[in-house]
Order: sequence, then structure tokens, then C-alpha cells
Amino acid sequence: MLVSRNVAIWLLTLVTLILAIGAFLPNPELLTDSQRVDLQSRHPLIYYLGERYNSEKVAKGYFFGFIGIFLIISTTMCSLDRLFKWRKTRARSGEMPVMPGQRKGREIAVDMLNRDNIYNRSLDWFKRKRMRVYRDKDLVVGYRGEAGFWGSIFFHAILITALFGLVIYYLGGYRASFNITEGQTLHLKKESFFYIEKEPLWGLRPPDIALKLLSVYTTYAPQDPWTAIDHVVKFEVNDLETGETSMQTMKINKPLIYRGVDFLLQSGGFSPRVMISKGGGVIFDKFVSLKNEGGRADDFPFNGMHISITFFPDYIERDGRHDTRTPQIKNPFFLVAVNTANDSKTELIPLGGTISIEEYKIHIPDIRRWVIIQMVGEPGIGFFFVISFAGLIGVFVRFIDPDERIYLRFKGEGVLEIIPYSKYFSGLIEERVSDLSEYILSEKG
Repeated sequence: MLVSRNVAIWLLTLVTLILAIGAFLPNPELLTDSQRVDLQSRHPLIYYLGERYNSEKVAKGYFFGFIGIFLIISTTMCSLDRLFKWRKTRARSGEMPVMPGQRKGREIAVDMLNRDNIYNRSLDWFKRKRMRVYRDKDLVVGYRGEAGFWGSIFFHAILITALFGLVIYYLGGYRASFNITEGQTLHLKKESFFYIEKEPLWGLRPPDIALKLLSVYTTYAPQDPWTAIDHVVKFEVNDLETGETSMQTMKINKPLIYRGVDFLLQSGGFSPRVMISKGGGVIFDKFVSLKNEGGRADDFPFNGMHISITFFPDYIERDGRHDTRTPQIKNPFFLVAVNTANDSKTELIPLGGTISIEEYKIHIPDIRRWVIIQMVGEPGIGFFFVISFAGLIGVFVRFIDPDERIYLRFKGEGVLEIIPYSKYFSGLIEERVSDLSEYILSEKG
């Protein structure tokens, strides 16, 4: 079974069908919150299948890695089988190429020619077509395709090698995201990531480093303060294995690369420092990452309260409503809404301001930037694409030197039978037979 090309064809067909089916399933991660809730309530089965088997989810899993392993085994066995068969059927030096079974040839009358003349004419024609020649009594054979065969074997070898790269990618690739705020130092370990999209089969092992986010700033277009030209993030990287410290800069289109691991800037926003005190003592003091409305709003529960914060970097009042003139911090204000079991209060306060409700005081003394960084590893994928191009050489050689044989056999006096064989180009070989017949008969008479 493993030596059959049909196995690889069936596997590739299976992969295509799985991806096609997955493409019709909804991906809940791409839906809004309301759409996700609606789909889950109205079509729970579709939601369940889409959550686990959508094409993006399947493509990032281990499934294709194991399919790749089986393809490697199948392709290797198929190549070895072809090699063994070739050794049995190809002509060794001075031996006749194996006849391709019972095939009916084309008969032409050559009663006015002698055999030596036919042989010389056919030999000349075969040489012009760059075909090797074998002669034995009543049989002349022109054949080629040895270079093409080795081109095919070369292509299979490259394919197997490329599949190894693909298997390494599917089984060893990873994507994991972490959140960090200006001034914060984060020791990278598996627990540091709030979302692991894809993990290697042998586990996620980030480099042993501590990242300190020094600054985040955005450059805007001169004529349009809302159009960002670039986002720049600066890190202090402390290598805990070597003890070395370095300053690294990351941009939206320039990842930070450390020890072969890519760190990509994904998104970001503002992070106010929220201090909540009760009875003169501070009971909450954290930088809260605002993740809604472009990183300017969020809400969270604490101690029976529900706190909602909306940040206006460059506050302005338009038509009686709160707004921001630009996304740059020029006139920072916060709209803070607090709900408790017995009371509620909404107040606009400046940076450094305080809102009081019942026995609580909520103070915002500082504002910083936060970013989400994605650690990405795609081992083997670059190797797969580079080595795949090398495989085209084998395909090209196979194309220009196909497996072709033309047998010339004398059948009694005055009759020559021409039997063609071509593994791939049957129409082309028939044209060659016609050309050879005309060439031989051109000397008749």
C-alpha cells in the first residue's frame, strides 16, 4: 500500500476535504461578542464544530504534521519501489530495453531496402533525437529517459526533505501572546502568556530572558493626527542565561528577533494606574489595560463594585458629549462610572483626579501605554519553501527527458513494425513514429 501513489493522492484529497469542510464552519474568534452569543444559542452544534474544527484551527494543529510523516514514509517507499523496478527494467550496457508488454505497432513496407540501410537511417534519426540505440538481429531499439528518471528520483528526494520541514513546522511551531505595560518587567515563561494559540508537541519553551518595556510611542501623519505612520516599542532585554543586557527596538513591521525567536507587535492601548482606597488604606493599586474602543476603555469588577473607565487623551467637548481631539496625550481626562449594590456615580476627572462613592475613593495618578506581543516560531517553514524550488529542477529534467522507447522489428521480408512506448506523452510519441517512418521511407527507391 505504501508504495502506491494513490496513498499520497488519497491523503492530499483528505486534507483538501477537511480544509474545505472547515472553511464552511464559522470561526467564533472572528465573530463579535453578540454574534458569538447568538450563534451559540441558536445553533449550538454548529458553534461546537466551528470552535474546534474550523479550517484555521485545524491548519494550526498537529493533524497535518502526522499526515506529513505518513506522506514522507509513503513517498520514500514509492521512490525505493520505483528505483528497484527501474533496475530490473532498464537496459544495462549492451542489453536490450525491456519490451512494454503486448503492444500493436505500425507496419510499413520496406521491400526495396536492405536492413543495414534501415539500421543506418534509424540510427541517424535516433541520434538526432538524442536517443540511445540497441541492435540485435531483427530488432532495433531507440530509447531515452534515464536522466529524466533520475530527475524524478531527485524530485522525490527533495519532496521528502521538504516534507520534513513541513512536519517540523506543524509539530514544532508556536504562537503565544503576552501583555506588558511601560515600566513593567516580565520574566518570560509559559505562565507569562495569556493566550497560547499554538504550542509545540514537546511543549512551549520561551528563551530565558526578562523583558522590561521602556517606552511605547506612535508617529502620526503631519496633516492627519489620527493616521499612525509607525508604532515604536523599546525594550531592555536581560538574558538570564548569559547575564547580558541589551536595548532592543520593535516596530509594527520590524519584529524583535532574539535567539531565533520572533516577537511581533500585535496591538496596544492605554493603561491608567488605578488606586482604590477605603478608610485611608489602599486596597487596589494596579495599571489597568484598557482594551476596548481602540485601547481607550474597559470595565472590571472589584469588591462588589463595577468600575468602567473611558480615557480621552486630548479631551474636548463636542455638542454636549465627551470626545478626544487626537489620540495623543495632550489633555488627558477620564470618564469613570462606578456602580455598587446601593449607589452609582459617573464623573469626568482629569489625570490625577479622584472620584468618591460611599466609603471608596478611586484615584488615577498616572497613565502609561500597554502592548500585546506575540512570540512566534515557525521552524521548518522557510526551509520548506526554499528546498521546494530546488525540486523544480528534477521536474524540469523529467519533462525534457521523458521515458520513451521506439522498437523497430522486421516481420518477414519487406515489413518493418514500429512499436512506440511513452509513459507520459503518448500523443507526442505517435508523432515521433510518423516522423521516423517518413525518414526511413525517404530513402526508399
